[in-house]
Amino acid sequence: YLTTSDARAENRQRIWSGLMTHPLTDADLKGSSAAGSMTQGWIALARLAQNNASIQQYARWQKRYPHHPGNRRLLGLMMAGPRTAPLLNSQSIQVPVVGSGQAALLLPLRGPLSAAGQMVQEGFESEQHAMDVNRPMPQVYDDGSASGRTLRAFQSAVGSGASIVIGPLEKQAVTELAQQGASRIPVLALNYLPPDTPTPANFFQFGLSPADEARQAATSAYGDGLTRAIALVPDNLRGSQILAAFQEQLATLGGKVVASAQYRPETQDFSSIVRSLLDINASIARDREVAQVIGLNPVFVPRRRQDISFIFISGNSTEDRLMASMFRFWHAVSLPIYATAGVNTKIGDNDLAGVRFCDAPWILEPGPQWDAVRDRIVQASQGLGLGYQRLFALGMDAARLTARLRQGALRPGTLVPGYTGELSISENGVVRRRLACAQVVAGGPPR
Repeated sequence: YLTTSDARAENRQRIWSGLMTHPLTDADLKGSSAAGSMTQGWIALARLAQNNASIQQYARWQKRYPHHPGNRRLLGLMMAGPRTAPLLNSQSIQVPVVGSGQAALLLPLRGPLSAAGQMVQEGFESEQHAMDVNRPMPQVYDDGSASGRTLRAFQSAVGSGASIVIGPLEKQAVTELAQQGASRIPVLALNYLPPDTPTPANFFQFGLSPADEARQAATSAYGDGLTRAIALVPDNLRGSQILAAFQEQLATLGGKVVASAQYRPETQDFSSIVRSLLDINASIARDREVAQVIGLNPVFVPRRRQDISFIFISGNSTEDRLMASMFRFWHAVSLPIYATAGVNTKIGDNDLAGVRFCDAPWILEPGPQWDAVRDRIVQASQGLGLGYQRLFALGMDAARLTARLRQGALRPGTLVPGYTGELSISENGVVRRRLACAQVVAGGPPR
């Protein structure tokens, strides 16, 4: 009876939320058989989610219910991986009560990150106005980059009656704020804490982590039937985090990174490192041995390793172009290449054509209603790239998450459609993004 896709999506969310608030048993599953496969599929999937199902169990569910609408939720459940406790019994995060007071934005308004802070602010205010024209705009506090400024801005916001704080944006500032311990009002930080850092109560983490892109690339490749990879990423902290996320996700799904390497940023010649990853050097050595044995110098074509099914790379568009070209030069033309979102230039590229990547829906599928806004952002950022458009989307999604918190509806397992991705929250308050995926084409936008 529902005639629009939005209405159907909302109804499915209500079904899922209702199922996840009641422990399900074998009797529930057995009793649902008389109601038909649609109902039985929903109950079976919810029961898997409640009981820490493995990737294999979810795959069996998908095989049994290949056309069920729950398949839209399945990828997010698989990406989340097994949990240490069922969602219903999770005590890791308590949904805080958000008062009716004004929201406060902690953003850098001066210094090198001021343009980034402005994009987040504009995105937040645009989305809040679209959702509720009567709600007052948030109060913005400059947390700058000086030591101690974030804490002073936070204390000013609380002292002025803020009911929720959104920010800070800089990772170091997020860590500084978290180290102060639990807050009496919720904090939606716009970046992530370092691994193994304790998360205080009322503290949520949401940002544009490239690790999300790496995890999604692994999931996308696995969904395409590819399980064995080689990976090439930058030799820095960002690259190490990307590689770790990619390896972990692929292993969770049942695949493997057979070999990996890291390159110095701004590398211009990838020939040596690519030859090593593809085992070309070993092939050349074998050819030389054969030539010595037979006493001739025949023409050999080096043979790449045959135990891999795809390639994963991460860099900016220039580095990705050089890497992709070099892999293809060294006889890996038949191997699919997956990358992080830096490969996307929006204008098409012959050298990168066919490379697959995952990015924010705002970048790939914005919708015509946002074209004018996006054009203004591009002009305002003076051609600094898609990063500023992603920050605008980050601000919009922060407004969406804030609205969910005010409603008491941001709970583990809940999916929130967003501009940076389909958002879900883990038991420790970390917001993960399921991205939209596309591939680079020659001479046009990705599709």
